[in-house]
Amino acid sequence: ISLFCTAGRYNAAGATCSTNVCTGGPSTGADATADYTSCNAMVSGQVCIPSCMPGSTVSGSFVLKCVGGTYDATGAVCSASACASGPSANADPQATYTACNVLNSGQMCTPTCNTGYTASGSFTLSCTGGNYNAAGATCTANACTSGPSSGSDPQATYTSCNAMVTGQACTPACASGYTASGALALVCTSLTYDASAVRCVPSDCAGG
Repeated sequence: ISLFCTAGRYNAAGATCSTNVCTGGPSTGADATADYTSCNAMVSGQVCIPSCMPGSTVSGSFVLKCVGGTYDATGAVCSASACASGPSANADPQATYTACNVLNSGQMCTPTCNTGYTASGSFTLSCTGGNYNAAGATCTANACTSGPSSGSDPQATYTSCNAMVTGQACTPACASGYTASGALALVCTSLTYDASAVRCVPSDCAGG
């Protein structure tokens, strides 16, 4: 802008100072997970609040000011959201999600199954937006098909017991001429069961 002095005066009608616009984004401190769309429409002197992309949470000073056509975004940080609250859906009651509940968005984990259960399906879960869906991770009850681990009685038949899965109970059958004695319920615990509590003893011939 050029003004000319004429007869001791000058006319400034053609000289206009326009406010600078911060369309170029932050001059420094840009966060890759922040969205500065609202800030890039500012003019000098205005302030804005950027937003964080899905999976990130606001941290620090999130009010930025346009100065001279740009702004410093150093104080505005988007931190990865944590999955501390557990699965958003499809949690398995026999799964433990301790390792998953310390994840941040973008990280992955493998839950564990409780004793007596085995992992089935996709056991790698991903934290997204501060949460994760546990639909692919299933803990299936182990079957006690191999018979008693100890305490088997030669006069007992364990057919019904060998069809059990973890947590179920059964009553073995005694051979003809023998009667069950003791605790009549055996419980399947992680692939097997202890039959020591049930004995088959000779039946009483009190009937003559």
